[in-house]
Amino acid sequence: MVRRFLIAMFSDRLWSVHKLYATTASGNIPSRRSLEGLGFHLDGIMREQLLV
Repeated sequence: MVRRFLIAMFSDRLWSVHKLYATTASGNIPSRRSLEGLGFHLDGIMREQLLV
């Protein structure tokens, strides 16, 4: 279901999405693998960051 949604976002002219970001805790390997299975790739690791 998530894969279908992502495909629709990138292929539909209404959405016009070119890049999508996802974040997980750096030690959460299962979440990283799930995202990679959906086509995401690791672009970098934010160290000592606080999201507000």
